[in-house]
Amino acid sequence: MNGLHDDVAQQIQEQLLELRREFVEGLPPRLKEIGDLWGDYAPDGDRKSGKELLSAIHKIAGTATIFGVTDLGQLARNLQIALEDIFDDIEVETNEKFIAENIDRLISYDVRT
Repeated sequence: MNGLHDDVAQQIQEQLLELRREFVEGLPPRLKEIGDLWGDYAPDGDRKSGKELLSAIHKIAGTATIFGVTDLGQLARNLQIALEDIFDDIEVETNEKFIAENIDRLISYDVRT
């Protein structure tokens, strides 16, 4: 019985590693999309672009953490919180400055480092 449990555990581990690999390989276009959305949002604070940007960052924040890319996940989460605060009119100037200073760190993130 223990051998079967070990086999199942190994299969799950292999599937998780494959999912992590797919996530990492898919990061460059997702991060480029975030950069493009930031470019659409930043000039005038267009709310629709901002919501799309927030959604894309939220997805990175959650998924990166699940797959063990915690520094990327934390950076995305902090950007997500700052954007949410802007939409709630909380410390808008401070949050806009934070986002502007950190968005490049997110979109240029290299998971291999």
